[in-house]
Amino acid sequence: MSRSRRVPVARRPARGRLSGLWKLLGMCVLVAVVLLGPAAAPSLAKTLSKPIDPPSDPSTVVFTLSLAGRSYSYSWADVSGAGRLGSKVTHQYTLENEEWSGVWLRTVLADVEQRSGITLDENWKLRVTAVDAYACALFVGDVKDPANNYLLATDPVQGCKTGDPTAPGAEFYEPTYVRICTNGDYGNSAFPARLVATADSATVLDAAGNQIPATAHQPIGIIVAGDAVNAPASMQTYSGDAFWITADELSQLKDSRGTEGPYSGLWATLRYSYCENHGAPVYGFAVGSGVALRQMLLAAGLDDGQIAALDRVTVTSGSDGYSVTFDPRQPRYVFLTPAAVSGDSVDPLLALYVDEAATLDDLPAEATTPVAAFTKFLYGQLEPSESTKCSFVSGANSVSLPTASPAFTVDAPDAYSDDPTVRQKSHFTLAALVTKGNDRRTYQVGGATAVGHGLDLKALLDEARGRICPQDKLFVVTSGGTVDPGLNVAAITTGAYLLAYYSEDTNGAKVANGTQTMIYGDGVAIADVLAVKIEHVDATAKLVLTSPTVSQSRAIVARGSKLALRAVATKAAGALAPNPIVWRTSNARVATVATNGTVTARRCGTAAITATSGSRRVSFTVKVVARAVNATRITLPRTKLLARGSTVKLSARVYPAGATNTITWKSSNSRVVKVDRSGRITGVRRGRATITVRTSNGKTATCIVTVR
Repeated sequence: MSRSRRVPVARRPARGRLSGLWKLLGMCVLVAVVLLGPAAAPSLAKTLSKPIDPPSDPSTVVFTLSLAGRSYSYSWADVSGAGRLGSKVTHQYTLENEEWSGVWLRTVLADVEQRSGITLDENWKLRVTAVDAYACALFVGDVKDPANNYLLATDPVQGCKTGDPTAPGAEFYEPTYVRICTNGDYGNSAFPARLVATADSATVLDAAGNQIPATAHQPIGIIVAGDAVNAPASMQTYSGDAFWITADELSQLKDSRGTEGPYSGLWATLRYSYCENHGAPVYGFAVGSGVALRQMLLAAGLDDGQIAALDRVTVTSGSDGYSVTFDPRQPRYVFLTPAAVSGDSVDPLLALYVDEAATLDDLPAEATTPVAAFTKFLYGQLEPSESTKCSFVSGANSVSLPTASPAFTVDAPDAYSDDPTVRQKSHFTLAALVTKGNDRRTYQVGGATAVGHGLDLKALLDEARGRICPQDKLFVVTSGGTVDPGLNVAAITTGAYLLAYYSEDTNGAKVANGTQTMIYGDGVAIADVLAVKIEHVDATAKLVLTSPTVSQSRAIVARGSKLALRAVATKAAGALAPNPIVWRTSNARVATVATNGTVTARRCGTAAITATSGSRRVSFTVKVVARAVNATRITLPRTKLLARGSTVKLSARVYPAGATNTITWKSSNSRVVKVDRSGRITGVRRGRATITVRTSNGKTATCIVTVR
């Protein structure tokens, strides 16, 4: 699999660069110098390797592709033809007539496009990374072209760092399971970046070699949300009415300076006076050109009476979250001088262009300097000394009206109470959801493609109030009842689930007009979502106490001696760790217990020793007697049959019954049978082993265990 093979290439039309594929050396220089920097030039890949077995678990991730801040993983089942990438294909490469099997790399790119909602430009690059730090960049257009036969081939191997994998002391790279093959003009049909790393296997870069920004698919430019909005049916979302201008429509409005596009009627140019007061007031003037807020409210379905009744409007920045709330009922003015007592009224503006000057006469007739992102919110003064300059919102993209019903709620246990009936609820309006996230992802729902607009569900859980732990169960409350998706909080990772407030098909047509939000994710599509409800799950799933005595629930201990009790807590699924183990005694005058479970017998009597981890609790009874009583003998069953993988408890008996000795267990062959300190034996593999139990005064018994 590691031989060098030169292959002719099918030539493609030039795209302002070398025709066909770049030669391997040129690509590696491009990656080393342009993408990775001069200090990161990779060493040549070693060619020799040794075969290894495929992953025993088909769900093992063997290839990942990163795009726009999100990683898309593919399992062994996916690349070997039993998963989401379709059936396995086999292709014969020309040199030496060698065949390789796997899935087309273009299929991977198509799947990532579908999952991300981002169309990959043919001039973007795919940076592939190998385990030996070797890297190569491929043009997306070349990978998509079927003529080049880029194959993600299944090839489980370990590459040898030192050359000869059979040599003594040979050193190997981490296991790899795929390589990339092509009929390209690289000289190798399986090009040298063949030991493809499992993590960060490939990354999509733009034409300049930069990461694709996470906001590359931002759908909304400006949005107005609130109960008073009466938007067109095409804009009604799952979570309520909203009116918006998309990012593309906003760009069209900006580029044409208000002469083109469906919202050209909202365009206005307005002048403002301002004061900036940081100890000494500074006065100035601004002119803005862009979307008049009043006209946008009218377009959102509000009438003059509703606009006049608004007592507050909040404008929020999509860039940094900064917001300003103002009362639109109060007339605002532009004052000609700082000493003016009156001025002309002026409406608020979501400006796409802004210019400033020291005097009104120095302002241009229309603003010409474009704003950096979205819009800049401008509004007038109540009086010349009012400091308004700092309240101009840069990056403004969300307008929230005063009354807005919750679109989504996170219902979680109270952070300061152990009572499960005490809850904390975090409510999110539609405007709040849009302000926090405007992600666009593509999912398959019922055989059809749906494009969901919304925000990452994990971001909401991170922000919500209450006690929310990784192991907690998550239920989805819908208008039709409560749904159990079989998820815990740990499964809600970044990028895994989308809370969508609007959905459309791939052509941009609205999919449905539901009543509330949607939750999308791998294997999950839940409609009409009102809330998610978090039910607390104890971090400790199991607590086991063991004692070096015959009984695992009680023991007789001589006064002044010690007994080493131990407890092991098993964490619940999703939990970072089990709860800590706390030891207590019911009678410290009889017996005390240390933080590690060691009991010290103080005086004659009985005490209950308790280990607690979260809600799990287990007790052990200690009877303290005046003098030690030595065992005269100990017995075990002579033989025991055990199935491989099964576990049973061996029953030992010590004589006399009141003996105070401790015991230890040992297996003659732990590769066949394992035994723990409580006498539980586990069959590991077929064979025979002798289990020995020994008292602290030297008495022994044995049991021959046969594993079948």
